Amino acid sequence: MKLGDKDWSCPKKQKARQETIISPYRETFDLSLPADRQYWTLCGQCSTDDRKPLVGCELWQMTDSDLIVASQFYGVEINPEIHAFNVAAFPGMNWYNDDFYHAMVSAQAKGQFNPGIVNCDLPRMPNGGGAAYVAKIMAFLTDCTKDVMFVSNFILKIRNHPVQDGEAIVSLLGGLPQFRRAMEEGNWSLVKTYSYEGTEKSARSWMGSLVFIKKDINYAGLSCRFH
Repeated sequence: MKLGDKDWSCPKKQKARQETIISPYRETFDLSLPADRQYWTLCGQCSTDDRKPLVGCELWQMTDSDLIVASQFYGVEINPEIHAFNVAAFPGMNWYNDDFYHAMVSAQAKGQFNPGIVNCDLPRMPNGGGAAYVAKIMAFLTDCTKDVMFVSNFILKIRNHPVQDGEAIVSLLGGLPQFRRAMEEGNWSLVKTYSYEGTEKSARSWMGSLVFIKKDINYAGLSCRFH
């Protein structure tokens, strides 16, 4: 993903965040993330092209909704140019120029990882490495944290690729050992599926999200059975 490739403040993107992050968290846990918990995200661009805060971006929306305060936001971006723009627009915050999984593993190794929400907005299709990446993250979260919401967002359709619906994604995930172990050992529940038209400027696309909750006590989420 290059600088300016996506409209990160698009109303469709904001609606998707409301439906897959803000509302599910409040319905399951509380109105706001506890002060000692962190919001980790594959953040993308949170600044304008002149390196100023971008109204409508993920950081803006999560703080404007009072789900979090700015110091709870941990934004990971692998593109160094986008990362530099974010740092310039929001100096002194928690920004990481790294792979998402690696950034979280590194923070955990330093005793600096205490997530309440993890938002993995992948620029990949499930069968293009996205499902395996999500399974790896869920296995990691199962081993190192509790009471967390994990949102995985995939590309469902782009250009001439066939659409992959939520059922197909769940089936693909279910064939991965790391995901199966996470579901069996981590008390995860699939609580929501969601799809929406994407915001890429280069091609029309559709995105899909799966929202998982991990709680110490039993939670009645959607049925999630694998064969």
